[in-house]
Amino acid sequence: MPTDSIDRLQRLMIDGGEKAFDLVPLTLVNVLKERQWADKVDKNGEPFQSFESFVAHKLWWGLESSIDELLAYCRKHEEAQRLIKAEIQPLPAHGEIGGGHSGRADNIRSDHGTNPTYALKRLKRDRPDLAEKVIAGEMSANRAAIEAGFRRVLTPFEHILKLIPKLTEEEKYRLQEILKS
Repeated sequence: MPTDSIDRLQRLMIDGGEKAFDLVPLTLVNVLKERQWADKVDKNGEPFQSFESFVAHKLWWGLESSIDELLAYCRKHEEAQRLIKAEIQPLPAHGEIGGGHSGRADNIRSDHGTNPTYALKRLKRDRPDLAEKVIAGEMSANRAAIEAGFRRVLTPFEHILKLIPKLTEEEKYRLQEILKS
């Protein structure tokens, strides 16, 4: 029964424990393959617009989690990872968000920057060919974003410049000594 699988998934994610890392992915695979989340409604009685909105929604209607947390739970389960990534929605089309009107009913906030889920959302919108490779596990979201031109590889010098502000005073002194020689 679909509700039983979702109830089990919710309880596994709350209770946690070591077994959760084996049981959550297996249960999640069933929920995703059978699209059981699509039969659920939110606290207002409205059907979920996406798997992401189901994941983010408060218990006991949703999972009160995030895609990134589900991917972490399922890091050793390729099928679960693939199914989760396949459900990730692309970013809205350019110009679709603005003036407080997004047109997205699920109201899911996308992280930015180096977040792999954000990269996959952007790839799905702008480079579906590379997004398919990420979903299939053929390349990482970061590598695909670099290939798509969304990100660039930092040079060793740029890495050093990013790290300098994080140095302790002693480390800065030692660096100055190295540069003098």
